[in-house]
Amino acid sequence: MKTLTACIGFSLLLFLTTSLNAAQPALKFCVYPSKSPKFIAVTYGPLVKYLSKKIDRPIKLVTAPDRKTFQVRALKEEYDLALACVACYFELLDKTSYYAIARGEPSFTGGIFVKKESAITSPEQLLQGKRIAAVKQYSYAGFLFWYEYVIENNLQDQLTRPPVFLENQDSIIYAVLNNKVDAGIFRTDALDTYKLTPLKDQFRIILQSREIPHFPFIVSAKLDKDLVQKISDSLTSLSINTPEGKKLFQAMGVQRIDAVSDRDYDTFRQSYNKALTAWKENNR
Repeated sequence: MKTLTACIGFSLLLFLTTSLNAAQPALKFCVYPSKSPKFIAVTYGPLVKYLSKKIDRPIKLVTAPDRKTFQVRALKEEYDLALACVACYFELLDKTSYYAIARGEPSFTGGIFVKKESAITSPEQLLQGKRIAAVKQYSYAGFLFWYEYVIENNLQDQLTRPPVFLENQDSIIYAVLNNKVDAGIFRTDALDTYKLTPLKDQFRIILQSREIPHFPFIVSAKLDKDLVQKISDSLTSLSINTPEGKKLFQAMGVQRIDAVSDRDYDTFRQSYNKALTAWKENNR
């Protein structure tokens, strides 16, 4: 009878635990909209399933139509977990309770590219009336590292033509190839994607940025610390040898995911803020 009672008690406890887990509200995980909603769903859907299983908690994958919407919602802390652009993350650090727990490794770089046969061989040759296409004014790899170079070398007065912000790296690449612009600024690994690799030999790099840390996975301080630790452990345990890891790592351009803290972004944040502030002050 005692054995039967114990079994019934255990079964009831298991049922209640399962029911409680199922009844928990889903965590909202938002991926920064740097790609199309379809790309995000296909790439990060498997990660959400993996994380949900690992932490025994439902997770809902969401995104936003654009950067502004993403940031407005994040500033209201509508997301429990997010993969945020670095610029967005820096603003959230100052205004919300979000903090970083993981990021892809290794770091990447930005570069200024010209056509292979171009007569331009140095960054200084881009100062006098040259047409430069960049990603966005708040993108370090896609613009700000170039402006940082200009400021550090006291060349800002020689910039006679503003950059053209095309936002899409592919658009910049083809603009350079089709002679719409003289140079393009984008991530140096952009030409390593399967679609653009055949074009790689048609470009030459004339300036490369410092190492840039990848987008961080951030969490709200409202989440339980034990739950956050489970999420962090689950992310860092992903392997490129698993189906989930292989697809995710290829899409992110990383080889692994490591645990980090906000302190790991301090040095880069100083460079980023310096360049962004200089750009804003000189382009009011």
